[in-house]
Amino acid sequence: FIRNTPFFRPGYLNALSRVEPKLIRDTKDTSYFFYINGVVQVTKEGFYGPIPYEKFGHLVWEHHIIKREFRINEIYEAPVFATFINRLTNQDSDRYNYLCSLIGYALHNYRTSENTRAIILNDETINDQPEGGSGKSLLAKSLGYLRNQVIKDGKTFNPKKSFEYSDVDETTDLLLIDETSEYFSFEDLFSVITDGITIEKKFGNKDVCRLNIPLYL
Repeated sequence: FIRNTPFFRPGYLNALSRVEPKLIRDTKDTSYFFYINGVVQVTKEGFYGPIPYEKFGHLVWEHHIIKREFRINEIYEAPVFATFINRLTNQDSDRYNYLCSLIGYALHNYRTSENTRAIILNDETINDQPEGGSGKSLLAKSLGYLRNQVIKDGKTFNPKKSFEYSDVDETTDLLLIDETSEYFSFEDLFSVITDGITIEKKFGNKDVCRLNIPLYL
């Protein structure tokens, strides 16, 4: 079959019917999380599922499937993560709700050029001496357990450098720039946030990918 090269010419290939895969994306009102045992659908009213993949009716990226099963704990216990967020915000209810909103925004990967933002997490007291152990990196990295996340070392990250985004692709949900240096220019990310980024891979072509949300620490 391979030796019959005419089969691979445009005149033959154009005769094939085009198949558009139904890859699922978050909508304005609904977010989807993919587990081994099915899809969990989340809205402002609550969550539904897990829905078996054979009944879901859409294709998903393999990288987006969380490598564990979704289980509902019928015995109520104080969530460890909620306790962590409560302590992180110094048990201030307004700060707690605000941080939960940021987490929800980061996990809901419905994006347009009008609503794309960067989340900046900073120490409570801003000075020349960085404060370790405040929980910023732990919070940001925890999102990678639910969404496909690429982590960059903020000390060496240079958005103008060739191949800097080579490990980002269309399956990437979050970009974490961890602990930037004092010389980092946030203005270099303006076009990346609003227009998407140009992904330049070694020995490959340039491609444009919508970067959902960079996390800048």
